[in-house]
Amino acid sequence: MKNEIKFIQITSEELENLIDKGIKNGLEGIKKDLSEQREQEKIMTREQTAQLLDIDLSTLWRWTKKGRIKAHSIGDRVYYFLSDINRALLPIN
Repeated sequence: MKNEIKFIQITSEELENLIDKGIKNGLEGIKKDLSEQREQEKIMTREQTAQLLDIDLSTLWRWTKKGRIKAHSIGDRVYYFLSDINRALLPIN
């Protein structure tokens, strides 16, 4: 691919609209990425996690005890990060 310089006739208003459109598209992409990151950092209770995985609380406890899913606690409360749950899911070939 070679670098080319092209001269086109465009009004200042058209140029402004093109720049605005480019900036809006870029910001929408950044906004989407940030939204996905926030979703991955979501903290869930044991009940929410078990419901998400469609498993019983005893199964969740067993998986946590075996180290399959990483749990976090504050006092007596146990929480799970959605990102940890996603990492625990293994692809099947």
